[in-house]
Amino acid sequence: MGNEPIKRKLLSDEIAERILNDIKSGALLPGEKIISERELGEKYQVSRTVVRETLKGLIFGGTLEKRADGTYVRENFNEIISGPVKLILNSGDISVNELYQARIVLEMAIIKLTIVNATEEDFKNMKKYIDILEDKNSSKNEKISSFNESHRCIAEATHNNVISNVYKLIYQLLYKVPRAPLNVEESAKAHKEIYESICARDIKRAEAAILNHMKTVAGYFGIKKLFVDDWY
Repeated sequence: MGNEPIKRKLLSDEIAERILNDIKSGALLPGEKIISERELGEKYQVSRTVVRETLKGLIFGGTLEKRADGTYVRENFNEIISGPVKLILNSGDISVNELYQARIVLEMAIIKLTIVNATEEDFKNMKKYIDILEDKNSSKNEKISSFNESHRCIAEATHNNVISNVYKLIYQLLYKVPRAPLNVEESAKAHKEIYESICARDIKRAEAAILNHMKTVAGYFGIKKLFVDDWY
């Protein structure tokens, strides 16, 4: 953590930003104890009142947690993201159509962000599942599993934890809904087209590929009409 004195007016925001950057960089690890309020005040040359305000905000936001012996970096960040979303998704007040509309909106955002942020390592991870789809010796179950993993890889290639975690929750919930059997070969071709368009970093091609795939998959769930129909 840097030792430069804080000079901005919003001192608590500046300290919070530095602590968050330390967590992102790995300088502070999940479950690690934060130094005392006195030490933080000395480090950043601010009062303990400002330090308390900073820590209070980070605790309220779920980044830190207060324990009997001090303040710690929260260990399970996925729960911070997924907890409230799970409550909404499992409330019983959401239809399959609503879930699928949410998925389409996310898929369209994800495909663009993935094209911008995906690394060579991400491409390699996606390719593993495309290879399974193209392997004549792969079983039907292996191919279906590869469909799921392919979508997970694409979402993770956004390098945005909020997006990838929310997407996985919606995806998991949709796959609990009864649906008609999918056409494995048709889905395999669609996934290959999506993969190739991402590798080419061709946003228009990728958007067309994902929309065509989503329209087909919607039929597996028995969904006949979505707002996405207006986009064709």
